[in-house]
Amino acid sequence: MRGAVLLTILLSLLAASAASASSPTQYRSKLNAICRSYTPQLKAQERAMAKAEKAKDGRALGFALGRFLVYGLTQDVRIEAQPVPALLLTRMRPILALMRKIDGHVHLALQRALASDNAGLASQLKTIATLAKPLNAGLDAAGLRDCGSNQS
Repeated sequence: MRGAVLLTILLSLLAASAASASSPTQYRSKLNAICRSYTPQLKAQERAMAKAEKAKDGRALGFALGRFLVYGLTQDVRIEAQPVPALLLTRMRPILALMRKIDGHVHLALQRALASDNAGLASQLKTIATLAKPLNAGLDAAGLRDCGSNQS
């Protein structure tokens, strides 16, 4: 009798867990929505950086770059926090690992900027750009175009 009760509880917990896990379609939809919500903010900072560069306004460029990095980092944290459906784990693990690696360099870039270490900042930005090269293709292949090529 006790074994049957434990089995029933275990099956109920598994069913609840499976019900709360999203399908690949729901996961993609949620992540694409997250990215779409950040795209206008990121694009605005890209325009602000271009305007500041054209005007040779280093201060405005620095502020726009900082906001761009913070918005991107915030978006990444929200993406990384979403549970990945089992069917997408193989595809998403390397993407999420790369995003976390990039996030670490974004943190370092922001620290270098706050310390007025222009050489350190430039080095981190170069590393970020290098690491991020394959990211759009990976996101697009995972069905996350709004996080990939639609955003950049």
